[in-house]
Amino acid sequence: MKWLNVQTKALSVRKISFTTLLLSTMLTLMGCGGTDKIDTSKLEVDVWLKGRAEQDLAQLQDELKRVDNIENSIVLVDVPKHKYRWHSVHGIANSRTNLTLQKGDNFRTGSITKLLTAIRVLQLYEQGLLALDQTLDEILNDSDIPADWRVTDLSVYQGQSMASAITVRQLLQHTAGLHDYLFEQSPTGTSLFWAILDDATGAVPSGMASKQWSAEALLLYYFSSGMGQVPTSQPGGAFNYTDTHYMLLAVIIEKLTGMSLAENYRLGIFSKANMADAYLEWYEPPQSAPPVDHFIDTRQIRSDGSNINIVAKAINTSADWGGGGVVSNAEGLKNLLSALFNDELFNDPNTLTQMMTFVPIMEAEHSTKDVHLTEYNYGLGLIERVYTLPNKRKVKIYGHSGFYGHWAFYEPKTKTSIVIALNQSATTSDWLDRIVEILDNAQLFGLSL
Repeated sequence: MKWLNVQTKALSVRKISFTTLLLSTMLTLMGCGGTDKIDTSKLEVDVWLKGRAEQDLAQLQDELKRVDNIENSIVLVDVPKHKYRWHSVHGIANSRTNLTLQKGDNFRTGSITKLLTAIRVLQLYEQGLLALDQTLDEILNDSDIPADWRVTDLSVYQGQSMASAITVRQLLQHTAGLHDYLFEQSPTGTSLFWAILDDATGAVPSGMASKQWSAEALLLYYFSSGMGQVPTSQPGGAFNYTDTHYMLLAVIIEKLTGMSLAENYRLGIFSKANMADAYLEWYEPPQSAPPVDHFIDTRQIRSDGSNINIVAKAINTSADWGGGGVVSNAEGLKNLLSALFNDELFNDPNTLTQMMTFVPIMEAEHSTKDVHLTEYNYGLGLIERVYTLPNKRKVKIYGHSGFYGHWAFYEPKTKTSIVIALNQSATTSDWLDRIVEILDNAQLFGLSL
């Protein structure tokens, strides 16, 4: 009967007068370039969320259960303005103990960590410890670099050192042009990522899967592999996503504060954003439970591939440090986004404005039936996804994605948080796009005709 009542209310929403519909359409179409204004004043959004959205999200969760390489998942949609919350899980958290997944379970956030690193850098910017257009060689010196190497060796483009041209802003925005130490193949061999996986599976034993890394060891690997000699571009060039940028930002954070990166996260972010359970895995004692099972499906890449449970294989992932080392849970990431966009992490609102200075990542390609991702941009550690909805309405969400099929995004005008943890690297953002479509169909972003 409760669902029947909700449906009855939902039907009443549809009885909007023709005049209201016509006026709404005219207002929407007046701006030929589309509008990002959201007006739900005449809509019973609460009813739509608890009715249609609830049903569609349940269907999405059922679809996740049927994907053969997704062994567990967490989906959190929080719309406090309308007192709506969807938090669902499925699957096994630990294949060794057969424990089922719980809503508060931890996972490796992957590159969502970059958002935290960027926030901490911008906090140091507010404190006057660095400038965004300050160059690398003004902050780091040769004593900060492993022996036998120099700061000038970080990037040598066409025979000329670029260290004096690389800025903090470029590192934050992935326009410094540095070679990716983690995923790109080095001039001397395979990528570090594949070296770790090949060791874990026994394909090419090397000890890499159990190696405990440090900042110095990561820098030494970067230099000794010849990566400084093969930058992707000059500083200030096109966007090129690389973990090396955020590895160097983490080095800068530790140098300027005299504290570990883990301590910086806790002082500047975890304590302010209600993320008490979060921690920098491998670099500090766990502050809460270990991460649940995560998978890397290599079957589409290699003929002898498999769906590798990297937690069960005890793979040490400390190589992904300032760019991907934080462990948290869905609630913690929701709190992070809320704190960021509600003036709890920066002293000056202009700092967030700086963070939201974007460059294009690539042409947007993803779309669902009614929702199209038309812009995909990168700020200072922050991703912007711009969706074009029916009648040229636009919705912009902000956050970051992570390697293991993770997305944490926020829509500021409705204060909506979306956190997805699929714990599987071989997946796409279609799931995030689907949730945006579901929320639009529930009228959260205004009238859809």
